[in-house]
Amino acid sequence: CMHPLFRWAREIPPSVKAVAYMHHQETATCPIDCPMILNSEPKFEDVVNFILRGEFLITNTYHGAYWGTILGRKVIVISPFSNKFYHFKHPPFIMQDSNLESAFDLAKSYPDALEECQTANIQFYETVKEL
Repeated sequence: CMHPLFRWAREIPPSVKAVAYMHHQETATCPIDCPMILNSEPKFEDVVNFILRGEFLITNTYHGAYWGTILGRKVIVISPFSNKFYHFKHPPFIMQDSNLESAFDLAKSYPDALEECQTANIQFYETVKEL
Protein backbone atom coordinates (compact mmCIF):
# COMPACT_ATOMS: atom_id res chain seq x y z
CA CYS A 1 0.00 0.00 0.00
CA MET A 2 3.02 2.31 0.31
CA HIS A 3 3.98 2.02 -3.37
CA PRO A 4 3.98 5.50 -4.98
CA LEU A 5 1.71 4.23 -7.75
CA PHE A 6 -1.22 4.08 -5.33
CA ARG A 7 -0.99 7.85 -4.68
CA TRP A 8 -2.55 8.78 -8.00
CA ALA A 9 -3.91 5.53 -9.43
CA ARG A 10 -7.31 5.62 -7.72
CA GLU A 11 -8.14 8.79 -9.62
CA ILE A 12 -8.34 6.82 -12.88
CA PRO A 13 -11.99 6.05 -13.67
CA PRO A 14 -12.97 2.52 -14.76
CA SER A 15 -13.52 1.91 -18.46
CA VAL A 16 -15.37 -1.44 -18.23
CA LYS A 17 -17.77 -2.99 -15.75
CA ALA A 18 -15.48 -5.82 -14.62
CA VAL A 19 -12.01 -7.27 -14.99
CA ALA A 20 -10.67 -10.56 -13.65
CA TYR A 21 -7.30 -11.15 -12.00
CA MET A 22 -6.88 -14.87 -11.39
CA HIS A 23 -4.36 -17.18 -9.75
CA HIS A 24 -2.06 -18.72 -12.34
CA GLN A 25 -2.15 -22.20 -10.81
CA GLU A 26 -5.92 -22.42 -10.87
CA THR A 27 -8.00 -23.15 -13.90
CA ALA A 28 -8.22 -19.59 -15.10
CA THR A 29 -11.90 -19.10 -15.72
CA CYS A 30 -14.22 -16.27 -14.92
CA PRO A 31 -18.01 -16.59 -14.64
CA ILE A 32 -18.51 -13.77 -17.13
CA ASP A 33 -16.85 -12.66 -20.31
CA CYS A 34 -14.51 -9.86 -19.25
CA PRO A 35 -10.85 -8.90 -19.65
CA MET A 36 -8.65 -11.25 -17.60
CA ILE A 37 -5.00 -11.60 -16.64
CA LEU A 38 -3.20 -14.06 -14.40
CA ASN A 39 -1.18 -13.24 -11.33
CA SER A 40 1.90 -14.51 -13.15
CA GLU A 41 2.01 -11.10 -14.87
CA PRO A 42 5.51 -9.96 -13.93
CA LYS A 43 5.01 -6.19 -13.88
CA PHE A 44 3.26 -4.77 -10.83
CA GLU A 45 2.46 -1.52 -12.66
CA ASP A 46 0.72 -3.48 -15.43
CA VAL A 47 -1.40 -5.36 -12.89
CA VAL A 48 -2.43 -2.14 -11.14
CA ASN A 49 -3.32 -0.48 -14.45
CA PHE A 50 -5.33 -3.55 -15.42
CA ILE A 51 -7.27 -3.59 -12.13
CA LEU A 52 -8.06 0.09 -12.60
CA ARG A 53 -9.87 -0.67 -15.86
CA GLY A 54 -12.81 -2.28 -14.05
CA GLU A 55 -15.46 -0.90 -11.73
CA PHE A 56 -15.47 -4.44 -10.29
CA LEU A 57 -12.53 -6.77 -9.79
CA ILE A 58 -13.29 -10.48 -9.91
CA THR A 59 -10.44 -12.44 -8.37
CA ASN A 60 -9.39 -15.55 -6.55
CA THR A 61 -6.07 -14.11 -5.37
CA TYR A 62 -5.35 -12.54 -1.99
CA HIS A 63 -3.19 -9.78 -3.45
CA GLY A 64 -5.75 -9.06 -6.14
CA ALA A 65 -8.42 -8.62 -3.49
CA TYR A 66 -6.15 -6.35 -1.43
CA TRP A 67 -4.95 -4.22 -4.35
CA GLY A 68 -8.45 -3.90 -5.78
CA THR A 69 -9.72 -2.72 -2.41
CA ILE A 70 -7.06 -0.07 -1.86
CA LEU A 71 -7.56 1.07 -5.46
CA GLY A 72 -11.18 1.78 -4.64
CA ARG A 73 -12.66 -0.99 -6.75
CA LYS A 74 -15.54 -3.26 -5.75
CA VAL A 75 -13.95 -6.67 -5.22
CA ILE A 76 -15.67 -10.01 -5.75
CA VAL A 77 -13.75 -13.09 -4.66
CA ILE A 78 -14.71 -16.32 -6.40
CA SER A 79 -13.58 -19.79 -5.37
CA PRO A 80 -11.65 -18.73 -2.26
CA PHE A 81 -9.04 -21.40 -1.61
CA SER A 82 -8.02 -20.20 1.85
CA ASN A 83 -9.61 -18.73 4.97
CA LYS A 84 -7.36 -15.66 4.66
CA PHE A 85 -9.99 -14.11 2.39
CA TYR A 86 -12.36 -13.90 5.36
CA HIS A 87 -10.13 -11.70 7.52
CA PHE A 88 -9.71 -8.47 5.56
CA LYS A 89 -10.38 -5.26 7.48
CA HIS A 90 -12.22 -4.10 4.34
CA PRO A 91 -13.90 -7.36 3.30
CA PRO A 92 -14.46 -8.16 -0.35
CA PHE A 93 -17.70 -9.78 -1.40
CA ILE A 94 -17.07 -13.52 -1.31
CA MET A 95 -19.23 -15.28 -3.84
CA GLN A 96 -20.70 -18.44 -2.35
CA ASP A 97 -22.90 -19.32 -5.30
CA SER A 98 -22.88 -18.80 -9.03
CA ASN A 99 -25.10 -15.70 -9.07
CA LEU A 100 -22.68 -13.02 -10.18
CA GLU A 101 -25.43 -10.46 -10.72
CA SER A 102 -26.24 -10.49 -7.01
CA ALA A 103 -22.52 -10.12 -6.28
CA PHE A 104 -22.46 -6.96 -8.43
CA ASP A 105 -25.31 -5.60 -6.31
CA LEU A 106 -23.68 -6.51 -2.98
CA ALA A 107 -19.98 -5.75 -3.52
CA LYS A 108 -18.85 -2.40 -2.21
CA SER A 109 -15.85 -0.14 -2.32
CA TYR A 110 -13.98 1.32 0.63
CA PRO A 111 -12.92 4.88 -0.26
CA ASP A 112 -10.75 5.24 2.87
CA ALA A 113 -9.01 1.86 2.64
CA LEU A 114 -5.75 3.14 1.14
CA GLU A 115 -5.30 5.87 3.74
CA GLU A 116 -6.17 3.48 6.58
CA CYS A 117 -3.68 0.88 5.34
CA GLN A 118 -0.94 3.46 4.84
CA THR A 119 -1.53 4.87 8.34
CA ALA A 120 -1.30 1.38 9.83
CA ASN A 121 1.98 0.78 7.97
CA ILE A 122 3.47 4.07 9.16
CA GLN A 123 2.41 3.37 12.75
CA PHE A 124 3.97 -0.10 12.58
CA TYR A 125 7.18 1.40 11.18
CA GLU A 126 7.33 3.93 14.03
CA THR A 127 6.74 1.18 16.60
CA VAL A 128 9.55 -0.92 15.17
CA LYS A 129 11.88 2.08 15.05
CA GLU A 130 11.25 2.74 18.75
CA LEU A 131 12.15 -0.85 19.62
